[in-house]
Amino acid sequence: MLNLLIDQMQTNGNRVPDLKEVYKSTHFNEDTKMWISEESEKNYGKIIEVEAEHAEAGVTSITQEELNFNQVAQGKIRIR
Repeated sequence: MLNLLIDQMQTNGNRVPDLKEVYKSTHFNEDTKMWISEESEKNYGKIIEVEAEHAEAGVTSITQEELNFNQVAQGKIRIR
């Protein structure tokens, strides 16, 4: 997954790619329209929840770096 992030950063002006899009692209099968596991689907939901909670709080939009760090640090997302 780290290689995918690096590749996307290089094609995105060295900006951290959108976590939810990277996560979905690596954990959701577009052919079958299914998640690779129930845990993967739950993790994706947590990513969406964190973004929504931050937006509802009326604060400056959360950066992808903050979202990535917060999710991993809190054990909500496991990097494999």
